[in-house]
Amino acid sequence: MVDNGNLQDLRRTLFRMGRGKIFYSFFPLKRTIDQNPANFEEMNSLKEILESPIEKFIGSEAVLGESTKFGLKQDVVLELLDEGEHKSGFLIMLPGPVREFLSPRVARLLSSSDARVFDFPSSGDKMTQQLELMQEEVTCCLQIYSNSMMALQTSSSSLNTPPMSRQTVPSFLVLKSELLTAKFYLDSLNQLVQNRSLLHGLFWVPAEQVDTLKLGIQNFNKKRNSSVLRISEEDPSVLNLIPPTSFHASSFLHQFQEIVNTYGVPKYREINPAVFTAVTFPFLFGLMFGDIAHGSVLLVFALFLLCKSESISLGLNTSRINIKSLGITLTLMGVFSVYVGGVYNDFLALPLTFFPSCYSPAFGRTDLEKTDPSCQWAFGIDFAWHESANSVGFLNSFKMKTSIIIGVVHMTLGIFLKGANCCYFRDWSKFFFVFLPELLFFLCTFGYMVLLIIIKWLTVFPSPEEAPSIISIFINFITQ
Repeated sequence: MVDNGNLQDLRRTLFRMGRGKIFYSFFPLKRTIDQNPANFEEMNSLKEILESPIEKFIGSEAVLGESTKFGLKQDVVLELLDEGEHKSGFLIMLPGPVREFLSPRVARLLSSSDARVFDFPSSGDKMTQQLELMQEEVTCCLQIYSNSMMALQTSSSSLNTPPMSRQTVPSFLVLKSELLTAKFYLDSLNQLVQNRSLLHGLFWVPAEQVDTLKLGIQNFNKKRNSSVLRISEEDPSVLNLIPPTSFHASSFLHQFQEIVNTYGVPKYREINPAVFTAVTFPFLFGLMFGDIAHGSVLLVFALFLLCKSESISLGLNTSRINIKSLGITLTLMGVFSVYVGGVYNDFLALPLTFFPSCYSPAFGRTDLEKTDPSCQWAFGIDFAWHESANSVGFLNSFKMKTSIIIGVVHMTLGIFLKGANCCYFRDWSKFFFVFLPELLFFLCTFGYMVLLIIIKWLTVFPSPEEAPSIISIFINFITQ
């Protein structure tokens, strides 16, 4: 059987290859074999082909060539399986004298045309036997198919029915949890090494859980009246192995620990940065998301997760997401967003006027004047700056410079943590040749920029034009 798209190319190639010595016939497969095993009309017609004269089979499409000179020996290539009208069946016969020469070439041609080749019986009796075997095989396959469909329908209907013990959870979620547990056990067993009838392996256990493990093994062997499981403690220093890192994070630190692990798990006995991330991550998010209204929406949603964490966890059957820890993380992010939004005095891009302004009306003006030199705005930025002509430049400059200062402090903290780890592990080469150069370069470049920002904020210039540009100073510092 061959694709109809390759049919014409195959016909032309066969003619050129055999030079009139290859007899072939193509016939479209328009009907599909019914699922009823009794319907084998397509197969029975082949038996008639074998018993018919060769002229009847060849018909008008055959290339007769020099057929009268050679005695024909039938070498049949045939496909019976029907896949719709996109396929065509074909029958090829080679003359005896050129059969050995042309057979390999025809086989390569059929392989390149993605045609499927089957051996064809040489007599009607063998064809009858083959048809009977195929009929039995089709009957067996149909029976298996019918049984499989019935079992699948029964299983699918039962999966949507909650079990009696947990009416709120569909059965397929329980099944999924059980499959994941079984997969975990099998993956653990695959890590063991088999030596005849013995499985042995090296695994790590937290120090506080060693006694619990020994008690569990003891109870397991006691129930079976044998000593199937045995455990022996090894010293990692003797085996020259580095223990893996195991953190027992609380609900408060769980989500922050996952964030840290995304970038990299700290080595054994290194300082855990998740403790610092619990403060820096929500605060940096607040700097980016600083808006009282948006932060309030996030805070309300986070509080809803905290209140409904148990029911949500039960309903979703979440094994990897700690809903309570996620609620705590979102709550901190919402709190810092509201706080920073108050510092920016930004509520849906509008300033709040809860307190009287310390400046005279400044609509469209750039030179703001205080009404009282001793007046201080209660919290955040005075709303008069939002109404001035240079409000965009002033607010963007303030936000950018504040972000630079906090970002430099945050990165400096990370460098100092690296230095503390070097001191703890007594890795002095890394301390002197990695930590100190990093710290010196960072403070001399970005630390210098922060110093310029603070000095510029604390210095009063006669006019804005006389204030130096920090970007120009920093570029000249690098290039000159």
